[in-house]
Amino acid sequence: MGRKKSYSQRFQSIAENGIIILFFVFGANFFIFLKILGIENPSEVIDSRLSQPMLVHLRVSVGGGIIGALILFYETSVHPRVTKKFSLFVKRLIWQIDVALIIVVPIFFVFTLFEFFEHQMTFAIAAKTAFAFLTTGLFLSFFINYYTLSILVSFLRRLRQSFGQHVFYNYLMGKYAEPLEEKRSFMFLDLNDSTQIAETLGHVKYSRFLNRCFDDIIHAVSQYNCDIYQFVGDEVVFTWPISKNDRGKAAAMFQTI
Repeated sequence: MGRKKSYSQRFQSIAENGIIILFFVFGANFFIFLKILGIENPSEVIDSRLSQPMLVHLRVSVGGGIIGALILFYETSVHPRVTKKFSLFVKRLIWQIDVALIIVVPIFFVFTLFEFFEHQMTFAIAAKTAFAFLTTGLFLSFFINYYTLSILVSFLRRLRQSFGQHVFYNYLMGKYAEPLEEKRSFMFLDLNDSTQIAETLGHVKYSRFLNRCFDDIIHAVSQYNCDIYQFVGDEVVFTWPISKNDRGKAAAMFQTI
């Protein structure tokens, strides 16, 4: 049963990552659709590229998919490890700089490769053309579009991680609009010697300490497919629907934390 559950979680993770990447692809294509729709004479923009919608959509689809995959990998595997010991302000600053680079670099390489194959240029000329594209207003529009999508995806992923995927999805689907009776398991986890720690650190440092503890706990139990019912002071209340596979789940979560 544990192996089946592991496969189910893995499939769910792959599906969610695929949806996020498709979101970037769709967002990029929708942006191009609006861009072409709002241009009276597309042939005057960047050597008639926008007058060939299929090639443009193919180009932004490849770029959007790559950017979405890189940002997803960065947020899940790189950023949490690199910025683990930094303050929240520094974490956000590093995220903004890194995401900007993640957007710019793939756009440059995708543009270069398409110029190389479509127009049979040398790689040097294609790269020079890509550099010229980075100075145009159209590139700035692309950058703002991708950056906005990145902020939106990051915000939604953060909400999902903070409250659990079931709470997040159920809220979006309006499941909590009416009273609902469910059979659920609950796990109450609070900080040991919190009063003594608070007196030692002071209220400001103690609040920062709690925030870091909650972040570490959320990250540690993400593999167990549970929801966070609420935060109460220094306590976290986890919950999940009762099933036959719950035996030992709370103990395994506690050991992980």
